[in-house]
Amino acid sequence: MHLWRPRRSSAGELVQWDTSDHDWLEGRGPRIYLIAMIDDATSRALARFAEHDTTEENMRLLERYLRRWGRPVGAYTDKNSMFFTSPKQALDGELPPPMPTQIGRALKELGIVWQAAHSPQAKGRVERFFGTAQDRLVKGLRKAGARSLEEANRYLEQVYLPLWNERFTVEAAHPADAHRPLLPDQDLAAILSHVETRRVTNDYTFRWLGGTYQIARDDVQPRMRKARVRVERRLDGTL
Repeated sequence: MHLWRPRRSSAGELVQWDTSDHDWLEGRGPRIYLIAMIDDATSRALARFAEHDTTEENMRLLERYLRRWGRPVGAYTDKNSMFFTSPKQALDGELPPPMPTQIGRALKELGIVWQAAHSPQAKGRVERFFGTAQDRLVKGLRKAGARSLEEANRYLEQVYLPLWNERFTVEAAHPADAHRPLLPDQDLAAILSHVETRRVTNDYTFRWLGGTYQIARDDVQPRMRKARVRVERRLDGTL
């Protein structure tokens, strides 16, 4: 028998985050995924449909959440490879610390603590959100005649989420909101990117995905030759 974990006492202490792979459009359109974040204390939800369950699409939902409510203290997810990389055992039997994923790095730069769920039941709030959505949201999409990703997101954002947040949220036990504002040096465009490091050559170029990039003359700094630079491929596609 599984006992549900008690809710956190304040909004923003913990957000549960997951994706549901379901036939949301019942064959009327492309197969789409519902990515959701739900506050553990209140069950207030934010979600969006995406064509694929990718790091970039999850980052886009995280950006919406951050801009609307601020930084939660913690994020609770499963051990999907977008969030967790299993360490490989060394020859001496020791396990090195796992390498952070792109989302793991972004959460660390935002000061959000990542926590792993060890079973679907541990993510009870978001699992129940999906269970309700697979009934009520599917029926609503059918009635609205949604046939595309854009139409599904329009119904989700304008009809279903307001209905969910009105009917199914609860008051937090403690009225204080634990969300924190973004700090001045937390540039979301930079943090919510695919980030890698590259070594700068003597002619101030670096390699990226088979191409060679020249650092602009005005951006050249002392001791940049042979240094490693941070390269960001941002959500809007710019580098």
